[in-house]
Amino acid sequence: MNKTYFLLVALTFTLAQRAEAFMWTGESAENVAPKAYRLGVYPQLKLSDGSGFNFAGGVSTGWSDSVSIGGHLGLGDTDFYGGAHVKWTPFPDFEKQPAIGFKFEGLVGREGSENIFGGKVHPIVSKKFDLSAGRFVPYGALPVGVTMFAGNTNFTAQLTGGTEFYTERMKNWGFGAELGVSLSKAFTYIMAFATYDLDSSSSNSSSPRLQRRTRR
Repeated sequence: MNKTYFLLVALTFTLAQRAEAFMWTGESAENVAPKAYRLGVYPQLKLSDGSGFNFAGGVSTGWSDSVSIGGHLGLGDTDFYGGAHVKWTPFPDFEKQPAIGFKFEGLVGREGSENIFGGKVHPIVSKKFDLSAGRFVPYGALPVGVTMFAGNTNFTAQLTGGTEFYTERMKNWGFGAELGVSLSKAFTYIMAFATYDLDSSSSNSSSPRLQRRTRR
């Protein structure tokens, strides 16, 4: 009886941990320019709660100067997961003021025969720095949310930080890295990502990020 109880508790704990296998921020508070699209790939390596690897691909577009929308699909430590988000930046990066934004995200997934549902809010702060090598955009976020899986509801929190990098040599490309640390019912991870911007304007095919840089 004690062994059976122990196995049930261990299985429930393990499944609850695996249900958190799609937690990441993956971007600064900067938004994709309106009428432009951004494609991205996001490999992630878990550093806690056992080893694990996730890989996701995503797309986002600018809805307005202060709002972008997007979605992603992935697989790995969790069999399948996907999500959609809206990012709102009411305070843009201007002079000494950092950009302050909020990313609202809905998530669904599948682990074995069980469905996963969740939602998160990412308060994000970032600041652009133009150096000789290119533009760096370090950022920090505090994503909090709720995940429902196999009859369990977990309230999660992480502290994430990373940077985006853009260079004139690869105008439409962006690169980045991120570290996430568990604060509650989550996991610690490192990830890298690469993005490519598609501009719908036929008169200028350069990156929307570099267009904004020129206008300023």
